[in-house]
Amino acid sequence: MPRWSRFALTLVASAMCSYSLPMLPAQDADPALPAIESPAEESDPFQLPEGTDPEAIQAYMQQLARSRPKALTPTNIRQHLRKVNDSISQLAARELDEETLMMTVDFRFSVLSQLERFGDEEADEDRRKFVEALVKDEREPVRERGVIYAFADRIADIGEADAEARKKLVEDVGAYARDGEISRERIDLAMATATNLERVGDMELAIAANNLFAKYFESRMDERLSDVVEQFRATGRRLGLLGNVMEVKGKTLAGADFDLTQYKGKVVLVDFWATWCGPCLAELPHVKELYESYKGKGFDVVGISLDDSREVLDEFLKTEQIAWVTLFPEQEEQMGWNNPIARHYGVSGIPTAILIDQAGKVVSLEARGRELTAQLERLLGPADPKPAGEEAPKSE
Repeated sequence: MPRWSRFALTLVASAMCSYSLPMLPAQDADPALPAIESPAEESDPFQLPEGTDPEAIQAYMQQLARSRPKALTPTNIRQHLRKVNDSISQLAARELDEETLMMTVDFRFSVLSQLERFGDEEADEDRRKFVEALVKDEREPVRERGVIYAFADRIADIGEADAEARKKLVEDVGAYARDGEISRERIDLAMATATNLERVGDMELAIAANNLFAKYFESRMDERLSDVVEQFRATGRRLGLLGNVMEVKGKTLAGADFDLTQYKGKVVLVDFWATWCGPCLAELPHVKELYESYKGKGFDVVGISLDDSREVLDEFLKTEQIAWVTLFPEQEEQMGWNNPIARHYGVSGIPTAILIDQAGKVVSLEARGRELTAQLERLLGPADPKPAGEEAPKSE
């Protein structure tokens, strides 16, 4: 897994972090990045304050978080981050109040993560030892944070883990979600586990994970978790569509009842999208070209709009001359992300493009770009030739 992915994913599980360094430019493939001078510091940012006064130490950490190396080269950035890490380590060794102590923990984890991002060869091992020490700490809040960071590392490594390790991770995250105080971190860790399993293509375990997490959160009998439980169950339902029939019912923009079964015998793209979605608009020309090339062979598209405004949607469809049917709810409270079809299938990001074959079975959950082109060629054969003078469809 690329280092930048590890950095992003580990911090997903630590949304409570109070301090983090400013986002410095990522290390370029060329190690000789140009030196960009920054204004000279008026005072030494690494000069530690005396004592344990929370206000003084927290103000110092704010100052340290805003500090930057004088030249933004990879070497200078690593040296700067190492100095920050040393300073925070010294602060953490003092007898601090709980709030300030936890700020040093989160700050240091963020620093070590960025060091790894910028190619520090010792950062990965240093961060792992730091997390291990947190997990063994006698102070409950510190130990709990260590558990969260340890889980985040395992989640980030899902792509490299074998089947047994992945299964064990799901079991451990499930137990963590089931027990202890309900927290945002427990929910985020479960979500990240299920999402990353889906991303690496382990669909069977991803479905099992979503269902298990839904079961455990539901067992807490807390109405605050109802949406979380619904999201896990719906996501499992969507991932389980491969090889199975997808049910889609709703209202067209003309107010007519729609049922996907009326398209049986056709190859159908069910496209969850919105006019405000950049990637959706980027994919639209490709879908339109394939639609024109394959509609005579039995290909159709059903758009499910997650827009919040009927007026904006109508104007867009008119301008773009969209020929296929678009489903849109009549009730305002069901618009946007509250679209009943999207909620039923746990659609939490768009575009989500699902392809269905002539038998009504789902053959792809990611039918975009080259995947869509390849699937149509497999199911319907070569595209109809385009009129002379027109360019062939392009696949991104």
